[in-house]
Amino acid sequence: MGVQEMPRHVRFRHVRVQVIFMYRCMLCKKDFEMDDNTIRCPYCGYRIISKTRAEFRKHVKA
Repeated sequence: MGVQEMPRHVRFRHVRVQVIFMYRCMLCKKDFEMDDNTIRCPYCGYRIISKTRAEFRKHVKA
């Protein structure tokens, strides 16, 4: 016998994945994780940071 038809919200479970964002200081160019809500580089104390992009690259057949 096949799988019974069930509502979609019952068949699939939502899995929460904790994503760790990496940030980069614009002055000393070091990467770090921001654990608490302080917007400051832990190495030099500079307050201008940017979020780094993921290293994932998708190859597309042209």
